[in-house]
Amino acid sequence: MENFMNEPVEYNWTENDIIKEFQKYNDKKKVAKVYGITVQQVTKILKRNV
Repeated sequence: MENFMNEPVEYNWTENDIIKEFQKYNDKKKVAKVYGITVQQVTKILKRNV
């Protein structure tokens, strides 16, 4: 089975990526799910950069 599956890739994201995604979807829960972080972390990032 390992011959057919791709290895998981660890993506590096920045706070600007999260801000752009939030502006696009306007939904903290969706952004948190995409980046694998909590809604509280999304809120802190948005407050710091607005």
